[in-house]
Amino acid sequence: MSKADIWRNFEMARKDWPKDPAEIQRSIEEAIQHFVKKGWLVDSGQRRWSQRTGRYEIVWESTVFGKTLQ
Repeated sequence: MSKADIWRNFEMARKDWPKDPAEIQRSIEEAIQHFVKKGWLVDSGQRRWSQRTGRYEIVWESTVFGKTLQ
């Protein structure tokens, strides 16, 4: 699958985006898990501190684009 195919199939309906911060976080986590299941993201083995959540979070690595996402 080419990078163009991936972006062509990636759909985001802005009108459907949640407003509640907890719902936004759940949506982000669901999207990450979706990409992990597809094999597009892997755990880089790195962690970073999040001031917002007050915890260490996973730094994901893209298998599609070959770089670390922070």
